[in-house]
Amino acid sequence: MRPASREEIEGLAELSVPELKAKYVEAFGERSRSGNAAFLRKRIAWRLQARAMGGLSDRARRRAEELADEADLRVRPPRPSRRPSTAGSRTRTASSGSWVFIA
Repeated sequence: MRPASREEIEGLAELSVPELKAKYVEAFGERSRSGNAAFLRKRIAWRLQARAMGGLSDRARRRAEELADEADLRVRPPRPSRRPSTAGSRTRTASSGSWVFIA
């Protein structure tokens, strides 16, 4: 990778969120819906590196498109389970000695 590209990627650490959003528009040609600085830095760095090193090969791009076409996509979220949640804990009551579920 060229030293100029490396310096540009390293310089992302010093940018504020508004500056990163402007850089994102410059890199991708569209506004980011995210305001998360870490996410923006990673995405912009990926784009800058892809430009500097040529991105994906045609073969890799075709394979990714094939995989995306074959993927089973959910149209609706899964239905909630009717079973009780296991996120809570159980405790034994002092008086009866039986187990009680505490959510």
